[in-house]
Amino acid sequence: MSKNLKELIDDSVNRVRDSVRENEIVLHLRHLAGQEVLVILQDMVERKSPSAIAVATRVVNNSELAEQFFSFALAHADAQGIKHLLEFAIAKLGSRTVIRTLSERKTDDAQLVEKALYWMPSLVRQEDAALLEELKRQ
Repeated sequence: MSKNLKELIDDSVNRVRDSVRENEIVLHLRHLAGQEVLVILQDMVERKSPSAIAVATRVVNNSELAEQFFSFALAHADAQGIKHLLEFAIAKLGSRTVIRTLSERKTDDAQLVEKALYWMPSLVRQEDAALLEELKRQ
């Protein structure tokens, strides 16, 4: 990671979201390999950067990386950021994959899944509402 990118990420952790800073981070990340990008995004999530999901939305275009990022960020999500994380995941992976992932996590972190279920009805397609209802009953 370059010194400039590290400084930009450090700033993103300590300050509110800034589109100029996010644009610079995105430009740097677009020149890196997928796994390098994932490691940097995971670091941003762990450090509670408010820009992490916005940056991920713009640089993660591979469904495998999107699923890895979603699973990692889900473990670190708070009640405030869960909606944005779900929007990212549904756009990149589809609602069925998101519902499946939440179903797999239900026994590990029921409280997190409950927070996600609060937002899911407004985010999923009508066709997937039955799957969502099944997850709620579990």
